[in-house]
Amino acid sequence: MQIELEPIKVGFDTIKRYATAINSHDGSTSLRWGTTGYTVSCDNQFSALRKDLQSSAKHTGNMRQLIDNSFRTLERLEKADTTLYDTFRKMTEVPVTTDFVNDVIKKISKVDLKTPTREAQKLYSTRAINKSQDLFLSTAKEMSYKGQTLWGLFSGITHYTTHKGGSDRTREESKLIGGLQKIDQTIFDQFSELVS
Repeated sequence: MQIELEPIKVGFDTIKRYATAINSHDGSTSLRWGTTGYTVSCDNQFSALRKDLQSSAKHTGNMRQLIDNSFRTLERLEKADTTLYDTFRKMTEVPVTTDFVNDVIKKISKVDLKTPTREAQKLYSTRAINKSQDLFLSTAKEMSYKGQTLWGLFSGITHYTTHKGGSDRTREESKLIGGLQKIDQTIFDQFSELVS
């Protein structure tokens, strides 16, 4: 379930924000809630679904109490959301080098883009090489009009995870609670440390 919140400006981008709640009816995933955002210029998505007990509840007997307690902390969640978008704004002011971009892509794909093609084909799987190339293309595209900044690079990563990562069948779920969300969160955590 999603409810639209007031949009936020980050650089030249507008981010549509949503209060989001996720639940699995078979009990395989805990109930989670937080915010998600879509960058209007490119439809990239970033989720900030809280993983602590204040905003998630396993399907247990005291689940209702946990949910009630969490709704009392919505103001705290809104403050955390404001901090998230302040971090995005700071990212627009930090330039990145080609080497930094390559290091981020290597962190995600495990492929060093500086490796010559023939050597790369011996060292890395075709899947890993394809992943690194998709990441490179996504980051180049996003940085071409958002700037050679942490924000442009982060937008490139979220472009990859929103449009190319994983399989078409599982991408949406993975963006919210799976491996693609972990990629976004890992890179966000790294970049937020750089701007703090």
